[in-house]
Amino acid sequence: IEELISGASEGSTVVLKKGTYEVRDSLVIDKDLTIVGEQGVPREGVIIKAQAPYEVRHCLASIRAKVCIKGVSFDYPGGSYDVGLGQGKEAICLRVEGTGRLEIEDCVITTGAGAAIVALGGSATVLVNTCRIGPVGWEESGLSGYGVAMMMGARGEVINTDIYRTGTSGVLAYGENTRAKVVMCDIGPCVLSCLAAEGARTQIKAKKVKLRDAAWRQIAELNGGECEIEMVEIVD
Repeated sequence: IEELISGASEGSTVVLKKGTYEVRDSLVIDKDLTIVGEQGVPREGVIIKAQAPYEVRHCLASIRAKVCIKGVSFDYPGGSYDVGLGQGKEAICLRVEGTGRLEIEDCVITTGAGAAIVALGGSATVLVNTCRIGPVGWEESGLSGYGVAMMMGARGEVINTDIYRTGTSGVLAYGENTRAKVVMCDIGPCVLSCLAAEGARTQIKAKKVKLRDAAWRQIAELNGGECEIEMVEIVD
């Protein structure tokens, strides 16, 4: 898959046929691209896979441009279960950074420790639509497993998506002035919280969301973070 992406021209569409695509190291996508599974093939039939190393900062793909992904599955086992995000040893399946924008639709993400999707920094944005995310860091001991995380001023929307069996939180907004919208999602079970907002002027707006089975609390507001909820159903 590295060759397919490196050989694609700016703004083009890469069509992935049915099968499993092994990522040897990390993908760096620094040009505008659309990546889609072949028409007629279910999303579970097109798999992008990599092994996360232990105690080494790693990602399956680094998104640094406008990238649209539709109709594929990501399998990213491994990682370190005893470290959290920002400690320099985290494993992230899809990391959006710089001026990157990720639009991901009709996809499945399963990971070991770390996070499925992280948008990092004030110019990074992510839109997650009609996806299934999980398990993420669920099978091992330790607190390391985030579904979708917006950090350090990033922006994100999560729509019509199931996030389940996360080792820490389903949706996280972390760091000063970070924003997230969560609409029509089903989140949980989670080891710590389904929604977590932490940091000054950091906010999650959630509407028509079902939250279930958080071991600590369904909604966590820390260090000035706020969660604004409307039509949210909490299931114990």
